[in-house]
Amino acid sequence: MHIHQMQPAPVLNITPKYSDINVSVSDSIPELYEIPTKNGIKAAKMDTWNSTLKGAFSDCLSEFYTVTNNASYTLEVTRADVEFVPDGSTSSSYGSNGYVNSVTVPIVRAQIKYSVSLTKAGSEVKRSTGRALSTSTATSQRAITDLVESALETMIEEVSEDLL
Repeated sequence: MHIHQMQPAPVLNITPKYSDINVSVSDSIPELYEIPTKNGIKAAKMDTWNSTLKGAFSDCLSEFYTVTNNASYTLEVTRADVEFVPDGSTSSSYGSNGYVNSVTVPIVRAQIKYSVSLTKAGSEVKRSTGRALSTSTATSQRAITDLVESALETMIEEVSEDLL
């Protein structure tokens, strides 16, 4: 399974406390990211995870701040681990010629375990950690990009509320 390019659009309600901000993503968060097989859900790959995080935060915050490398404050993403988590299951039956088969399909959400710091002159001012869940669920592999995008939107909303 492959996660395609995302364009998250979180709903942010920020009253800016600073005029500008820098967005940084730790090198420990890889560009090529593989979501491991877990709970019977197949593995998935993302080609641009590190740059997606940086771009998503930069784009979303640019509505409220001047995003620049020379800012007094830096928002640094130090953890962003993605996984698919079960959220129940659904059953369907099908059949022909008098035979009925039943199939149980897992319902999943995407979850991002994250840690983001707000720093000034290299010193941590505040930290936000948590688990951001997608607001939607899916039973189809075709929907995995939407699930990860939704979890990323939730992450950006939670971090913005905690730190900005």
